[in-house]
Amino acid sequence: MKSNEIQNQDMQRSLCYDYQLGQDCIATTMSADKTAKEYYDYIARTLGCEIPELANLLPNEAFVHDANCGCRVEDFFPVGSHIEVTVITTDFTTSSGFSFGEVLQVVYNGEKFIADRKAGGRCGVFGKYEFNESE
Repeated sequence: MKSNEIQNQDMQRSLCYDYQLGQDCIATTMSADKTAKEYYDYIARTLGCEIPELANLLPNEAFVHDANCGCRVEDFFPVGSHIEVTVITTDFTTSSGFSFGEVLQVVYNGEKFIADRKAGGRCGVFGKYEFNESE
């Protein structure tokens, strides 16, 4: 097996966090509606962290060429992995009426994630980002 094939298989078996994307998404959404903080507080509480520790998961490399990539929660996790998905609410709405759509709790390898699915079908998945000593 070629080394780039091994690397690609490793990427397909791991999660890919994008800390900056997650923080940018949070900042943009909260600037559009201040009550969006209610949603991000909920996510942080559920994941046992603070808002500055939240990061987006990126779709798994195995799915990025699929036209529907990002429409399924499974797209963000390793190929063939077992995930448990529980619907928290079909429409998470803040006190001002700002809607995040369907919100799901996802458990993968004992770790919790929160996903939301917008009316257009796209998913966003947040997880707790673990900083390395060098970051």
